[in-house]
Order: sequence, then C-alpha cells, then structure tokens
Amino acid sequence: MADAEAAIALALADGRVLLTIENRDLGPAVVERVAVDWPGVSRLPPGVDENGHQPNGLRRRRGRLLAANLLVDGPRLKLLTEATSLPEGLTRIALTFEKGRVVVTGGVTAAGRDADFKARLRLGAGAGRRLRIAVEDIRIQGVPPLPLSGIASAVLTALGRQLPPDVDGPARIVEDGLELDVLQPALDELLVAEGWRLPSSTTLRLHSAVVSLRGLELAWGEDAAGGADGVPAPTPEAGVSERTRQGYEAPVAALRRALEDAPRGPERAVVAQKLAAACERVTDEEGALEALKICIENAGPGQLVATAWRRLIELYARRGDPHAAAKALIASADDARTGASEAERAAALVAAAEILRKRLALPADAGMLLERAIALDASSIEALESLESLTT
Repeated sequence: MADAEAAIALALADGRVLLTIENRDLGPAVVERVAVDWPGVSRLPPGVDENGHQPNGLRRRRGRLLAANLLVDGPRLKLLTEATSLPEGLTRIALTFEKGRVVVTGGVTAAGRDADFKARLRLGAGAGRRLRIAVEDIRIQGVPPLPLSGIASAVLTALGRQLPPDVDGPARIVEDGLELDVLQPALDELLVAEGWRLPSSTTLRLHSAVVSLRGLELAWGEDAAGGADGVPAPTPEAGVSERTRQGYEAPVAALRRALEDAPRGPERAVVAQKLAAACERVTDEEGALEALKICIENAGPGQLVATAWRRLIELYARRGDPHAAAKALIASADDARTGASEAERAAALVAAAEILRKRLALPADAGMLLERAIALDASSIEALESLESLTT
C-alpha cells in the first residue's frame, strides 16, 4: 500500500520553508507528491518539528501550491466508473488503458435501439489547474441510436458526476470538453483535514498527462510567469501532451498534434500518412484507418493518394471487413488523382465485384461493377470470366 511509506515533511529548502507530502493513497488516486511553500517565509517557526505536526502559524497562513503529482492505476480507473451515475441514454460505461491511451467503452440506447461504442479520451489543460477531458474517435457497433455528439456529451456528463463540486462550481462542459478540478478532493484530504489552510494555486497548471505501465500520471507545475521570490518556475509545455514514461513525446502523440495543426491540403495529407504508419507500428489499426482517410481526403494527384488507397484496402481486408474493402476499391477506381490506367481501374472494380459476389452475396451489384470494368478494359479476362460465371 502506498500509505505504508507515506511521508510528510516541513523543512528548509533553498532558503524557503517547504511542505512536502509524498506517497499518500487516497483511494481513487495516489498522491505521489505535493509541494507547498510560503512566499517571504525563510525559516521555520519556533517549536515546529520536521513533520510539521505541531500547531504553528504556518497552518493558518495561506501558502502557495508549487507542484502536484497524481497516479491513477488500472484498478482505480476501473473503480471510477463502477459507481458512476449514468445519464439518460447511457446504459453502461467503462474506462481502460489501451496502447498508451485512456479508452472508454459502453452502451447507448434511444428510440428503442441499442448499440455499443468505443472511444478515446483526450486529456488537456483546462482553465486554471483543471484537467480537460474530450471524447474522440467514437466507434459505433451497429446503427447509432444517438448522434456522436450526444454520446460524447453523455460520457462527459457521467465522468463529471464522479467529483464533488469545487469552489468554482460543479464540473462543466466547455466547447465539447469536460473541465475537472481533480486536485480539489486530494487537497481537502491532505491539507484541510489536517488543519492546514488551503494553499493558493493561481499560477499552477497541468503540465503533463502520461499513460505509462504504471497507469495515468498527472503532473502540475507553476506557469512560467508564476515564479517569484526566487522560486524557479518550470518551463510550461505547449499544452498537455501524451508522453512516454521516459519523458520524450511518443511519435503517435506528436503526429496527432501535428495533424491537428496542419492546414488542409497536401501538407496535412503527408502528416496523416506518417501518422498512419506510426499507428500501425503500435498495432493501432483503427488509428491507422482514420489517418489514411484523412490522407486521401487531403492529398493531391500523385503516388501518395494511390499508396494510401492501397493500404486502406489492405487494412480493411486484414480486419475482415469486406463491405468497407469493396467500397474502398470502388472509390479508388473512381479517384482520378491516383493516375491509374484504365486496366488498373478495371482490376480494382473486378476485385470489388468478387467481394460483392462471394463475400456479401450481392450478384446484381457485382454484375454492374463487372460491366463497368469491361467498359474500361474490354480485354480484361478476369472481368469477362467473372461476368460469365454470374450469367451461367
């Protein structure tokens, strides 16, 4: 248990009084470290022991929160949603760690229809020290009973019910993202319950959100403008980033951010193609598929769009999705940007027709594609033989 080695210390450090609390298990999370100082106070009050347990003037004096680190491991993440009060339309919800991300799964219902869904939670910095959570890449199994925005809103509402209202009011959804003050309950238990006055945190910001082998690691530090009284402030990062445990930015996370920043057009297509390759390296096929679609949407004429179509078709086939593979084959044949010859376009249509005939039992649709293929390439033996097999 974390509390077996929990530590609290009040001591002089670099010419200032510093209170540190480390390794405290609070149930929903483990507080790995909290640090508080008192600007202008450079020596300990008389009679204070090293643990700061004796009554002293510092307890009644408002300090400054310098840093905080929380850890939420897999079992704790699961418990967060087990007791969640579900809003209307949401039948169940679960949170897990998957491939370096926080993933939400669940079920939705409306108008007599039910469906399962899966999505990714994107973590960012909200107002002040708040954590911002957004729902991205929603995948629905079956016909969506709710619009994707409705599913995202229901998930955020459920997550917002996990924390009590803070001094600024309850958790709020701002621009499709939920902003939570996850530090407030921890500070109440660590400091207020022990007789310490709640410290100021006006310069504190969420600096990083790390999904590592240990779980979700959240770290807060002071803004660059927050350093004062000789206290060095950490250099802020450009927003909160998904980082590896070793401290460097994971390629997939970096490329996702680059994709968001890239302007529409060929530049965005190139970044999307790199992201697709990076996703495949970490066996994230869903991420690769989405990136390839963005690449195709933004690419200009040339080899890039042709390669993206081929890889998209291969991934659909590998995932056992014949309908999507057939649609992609037809779309690639109709995409003039690939520069494919009429024979190559005909071959793509024949391949799609074979899927429709053999895998999806749609011979009439297959026949129409084969007629299109023959119109493009009258010498295509494959098209002629396939069409003959349909009519005999």
